[in-house]
Amino acid sequence: MTSRWKSLKGKLVCYSYWSSTSFSEWSLINFYRILVTIDPTKPRIEAIQLLEDDLKVLGAAFVDSKESKVIIGLRTALRNQNDALDHFWHTSYPELQKNAIDYITNVDKVEAGLEEEAVERSQSKKRMNTQPETKDHQGEMK
Repeated sequence: MTSRWKSLKGKLVCYSYWSSTSFSEWSLINFYRILVTIDPTKPRIEAIQLLEDDLKVLGAAFVDSKESKVIIGLRTALRNQNDALDHFWHTSYPELQKNAIDYITNVDKVEAGLEEEAVERSQSKKRMNTQPETKDHQGEMK
């Protein structure tokens, strides 16, 4: 990882997407797909603003580089919302939101179940350790 990418950590909403994807594969829709996994409650207007913010940060970091042409292209595409983006927002995004929320809900349920099981085991061990020793019918300690 270059020092340029290290300096961008914490400044980009979808840092892992930008830093781990080849710049030639960057796209608006892929950004939104990653964003929905980070926060599935983001409405379209906020998501567009977050993308604009990320593109500004990237544009400042990659001035006069091969990445800058891609960044300029993405900023232009964002300004010229097209049918593909509208289709994504009206059909794919709601489904991705539902899937992300379902996933988060399922993870929360599993974690709650594991936590409950751990508490039960802990309480069971405490009871076993605090039970008084008893003598059997021959007077020996159990």
